[in-house]
Amino acid sequence: MKKRLLIALFVVTQSLASASFANAGGVNATAELYDLIESLQSLSADFDQRIVDRDQVVIQQSKGHFKLARPNKIYWKTQPPYEQEIVGDGSMLWVYDPDLEQVTQHNGSALMQGPMALFSDSLEGIDNRFEVSFSVEESNGASNQRYTLLPKQQAVNEGFSQLVFEFQNDRLSKIEIHDKLRQVTTLSLTNVQNNPKLSPERFVFIPPAGVDLLLSE
Repeated sequence: MKKRLLIALFVVTQSLASASFANAGGVNATAELYDLIESLQSLSADFDQRIVDRDQVVIQQSKGHFKLARPNKIYWKTQPPYEQEIVGDGSMLWVYDPDLEQVTQHNGSALMQGPMALFSDSLEGIDNRFEVSFSVEESNGASNQRYTLLPKQQAVNEGFSQLVFEFQNDRLSKIEIHDKLRQVTTLSLTNVQNNPKLSPERFVFIPPAGVDLLLSE
């Protein structure tokens, strides 16, 4: 399950990179999404995460907070009982599991795999990797603007089968991650701040004394 949370983080950080003001009238969804990515330098939000299996049975629920800054800087904190802290400074990524008393260190290139690569990708690169579509759905009197990304055949290692960014009133409100096992991770966002000023120290991680340090392969 911890691995599942880490995969979700990569998806979330990329989706946050594209969380700005949507232009619902755009014709080219890929170009529109790229413009959103380019416009965002940092982001902060609270999240409620819910994971359901193929039978729509809830297998995990958690809450937390994250911050994102270019280039490839991440702070992610999940509350108990699934407590986890993930920090990336652009070159290294640390995953701290307090219940296991261990920290796993990943090379920063891990952040450039799967959806995270969108954050530094070109318009042509995104177009080569994904089919991007746009739709508008009405729910409880609100207009939900949805960008759906489907990996193309040549991009079979994205780590998800479908990714959806949902906006309400031109503001990111939900992210859906559909995997190849038909599990769906939904992240509902609140207290979203676009381009906040973030301290560089927020993305510095020092392993707590006494924990085991593991190096990822």
